[in-house]
Amino acid sequence: MRNTEVYRQSQGFERLVNLGKVAPGVKYTVFDQAGRPKGECSFGWMLRQQNTNRVFNLTAGHCGVTGDRAFVRLANNQFMYAGQFISSTGMPNRIGVDADFAVIFLDNPNVQIDPTVPGVGRVQGVAGLPAIDRTEPKLCRLGWRSGLSCGYYIDTPSPLVFRFRNISDHGDSGGPVWVEGPNGRYAAGVLSFGPKVNATQIGAAAIGPVLEYLSQYNFYYWG
Repeated sequence: MRNTEVYRQSQGFERLVNLGKVAPGVKYTVFDQAGRPKGECSFGWMLRQQNTNRVFNLTAGHCGVTGDRAFVRLANNQFMYAGQFISSTGMPNRIGVDADFAVIFLDNPNVQIDPTVPGVGRVQGVAGLPAIDRTEPKLCRLGWRSGLSCGYYIDTPSPLVFRFRNISDHGDSGGPVWVEGPNGRYAAGVLSFGPKVNATQIGAAAIGPVLEYLSQYNFYYWG
């Protein structure tokens, strides 16, 4: 029988709301091209592009569409522009089945960028979906709304997503999901969806297929 324990710690992660920099799990607010606010999500994993040294963030596609802009909040609660969505799946047609990812180009030279997961540390490797399915590991996620939560792998509904046990809410979408194991931490995906019933059975968009797709544009994981 699979382990059904769920861990959650929100205390100490309130700072993700206005940390004033781009880092995995930090809150960002999305504005459309007309300057209207659309919603709030959590930054996911950092990416770099070979030969350009540009930095990007991999987050959930349902958080914004191409052309939308992402802003962080400073300690004084003022907004600072962080970057622009340059690619996005948008809202998946089949939630929990189809791809759900977006890439934000972090093109503001004045915003601080940190690949370290706040309160957790570096996550320097990547776990592919086949390995996750085979080992059924403990997985953790971080988001500004609910803080840190961990639980064990459940299943893989499609080649693009997996489910694991955790506690999350609106606003945590797009945040980092990683394998927490005895041999280290490995990026696994970004938070994607959650049901109203069986609400601790949460889904993530797997990072492996996304990195494979983005490799044609010379993107690679930066942790």
